[in-house]
Amino acid sequence: MPEKPYTDEDLQAEAARQIKYTLDNVETDGLLEASTYDLGNGRRWEELPEGDWREALRSIDELVEGAADVSEWAVNLGADGLEPDSRALDAGERRVRVHLAFAPDISDDDRADLVGQFAAFMTYGLT
Repeated sequence: MPEKPYTDEDLQAEAARQIKYTLDNVETDGLLEASTYDLGNGRRWEELPEGDWREALRSIDELVEGAADVSEWAVNLGADGLEPDSRALDAGERRVRVHLAFAPDISDDDRADLVGQFAAFMTYGLT
């Protein structure tokens, strides 16, 4: 079988680039209108008064524009079969943040235990 003219790393780098490009060029107006997210007060985005909706849209646009580019990280996690965990650990007043990902066969209890151990290390083991 002939060798491919690209590597798995080439594929992952291009996938990350495409995710970043897509996010940089998304039109958020339509996304907010199509959102199925319920607000904390039980309302939906489309129920907001026009002024509040526009203000929310501007704020969302600012968050999207300022979001860290983690597309390469996300692609590599998927390529390795890992699942991101919703918990994150902060140290030094948000100067360091650690996000974790686990293999699907690691139980929730084991994940929680590892997160706890890592948090203890970050609190007491870092100098």
